[in-house]
Amino acid sequence: MSDLHDDNDAAQASPSVAPANASSLRTSDELINVVRLKRNGMPNRLRIIADFLIDRPREAAMLSTPELADIMGVAPSALVRFAKALGFSGFAPMQRILKEGITREAPVAYGKRLEGLRPPGDPSVPSINFVFEAFFAANIQAMERYRANADLAAIDRVVIALKSARIIAVMGQKRAFPLAAYLFYGLARLMRQVVLIDALGGMAESQIAMLRDGDIFLAISFSPYAEGVMAAAALAREKGAQIVAITDRPDSPPARLAELVICVEDSNISEIRSISVTSTVVQAIFVSLGMELNRKSPR
Repeated sequence: MSDLHDDNDAAQASPSVAPANASSLRTSDELINVVRLKRNGMPNRLRIIADFLIDRPREAAMLSTPELADIMGVAPSALVRFAKALGFSGFAPMQRILKEGITREAPVAYGKRLEGLRPPGDPSVPSINFVFEAFFAANIQAMERYRANADLAAIDRVVIALKSARIIAVMGQKRAFPLAAYLFYGLARLMRQVVLIDALGGMAESQIAMLRDGDIFLAISFSPYAEGVMAAAALAREKGAQIVAITDRPDSPPARLAELVICVEDSNISEIRSISVTSTVVQAIFVSLGMELNRKSPR
């Protein structure tokens, strides 16, 4: 990428991105909220950085400037300009706030997460309007990003695999459970031989015992990756089933177990992750499968 391109971005940024008062930012949640509010006024190259900080704050906090620039496909100088557009003297002071707010060791209770969901610098309880607009804006942005970059070939491969499967087992836990249930519903409506692996009563192993060659185990799992789903997928693979993963990273644990992978990133506000993008992908999968099953001529 050329320096000239970066300079053009900087020139575009000046009139459209008013610097934030960096001295008022105390937490990573406040910083991410500022980024989210200012994103639409940024030029394209700075939007790439904004989207990365919103969706992957842990990596933004822990990786070096050259590493982040390489992942995002921008020049390191663009990260500095981004930080300055938010009122920081450089990228390091902004990253310091992110680092101070990142705790990998223990999941944060929802009540604690909600403390970060308020307008920057406002200690009061956020209004319904603020929460509504924040989540809708975040979900719309996530949908637009996925639509622009969706790996349709990967989705098509999954649809074709589902078409020929004898039995389809679907499993998801925690926030992925409603997605698994929705996919189960869609496949059942198509009269496919499908089972929802819910592991009730510790019966996951018995539920998976029916699988063999020619079957599919479809695992839906996102960071921090449900151990029950990982164990069930490994067992299903031992039985000879093909593993399909819907997950958030191509190098995630479920992706490493799978032959076919669909990667999806949903919005993330104060560590409260949405399922809007993934539910749309799930819907597209079973609707496309229905159309494929109705196809009169073979592919």
